[in-house]
Amino acid sequence: MQSHAGVPLCLAEAPLEFAAADAWADENSAGIGGWWCPSGCAATPSSARWFSIKFERADLPTWFCSSESSSWQACISAFEALAQLVLLCLRCQFGDRHGSLVLKLAQLCDNFGVTYSTFKMLSMKQPLCFVLQALGFHCCRQGVALSCRHIAGCRNEWADSLSHNITPQNFSPCLRCKINVRAHRGKPNGPKCAHLFSLTCCPCVSTL
Repeated sequence: MQSHAGVPLCLAEAPLEFAAADAWADENSAGIGGWWCPSGCAATPSSARWFSIKFERADLPTWFCSSESSSWQACISAFEALAQLVLLCLRCQFGDRHGSLVLKLAQLCDNFGVTYSTFKMLSMKQPLCFVLQALGFHCCRQGVALSCRHIAGCRNEWADSLSHNITPQNFSPCLRCKINVRAHRGKPNGPKCAHLFSLTCCPCVSTL
């Protein structure tokens, strides 16, 4: 036990980085994808770090579903929020620490409902509410605050392609970030909600 624990009281804007994420879903499958260009780099395809993950029914627990429909399309907001969560965790892994400051990271999202929900960090809708709890947990653990900003879907083409497992032209395979997204199979209640998703990030490796 530490006798003194620092309480961050200052919120600092992160250095400018271009970052965006997106998701798609149909009845039985879904995908998320995103990219960011580290500070000091131009927002060009050749400098973007990126991820692309496809999900099938067996990849996620049974409770990751909407009460309104069995189709994953009804969970699109949860997948959009999950894409933002994965992007945030990857940026934290490859970014610099800033001591006792809480770092405010900006990311782009073309789903207005998710943009609003991540700002309020509140939703009564399942499974979006579970993903928001995981997002809050990871923000606290990393000492960051997510600033999710809306962008028109027609301007979010790179992230949209990545969510469909399509690599945009001139994106480098060497800058792809491998990540394992493992959700708890039990009910999402109690302490397990804090660790809703175990995000295991691996170094960027070539897929060639």
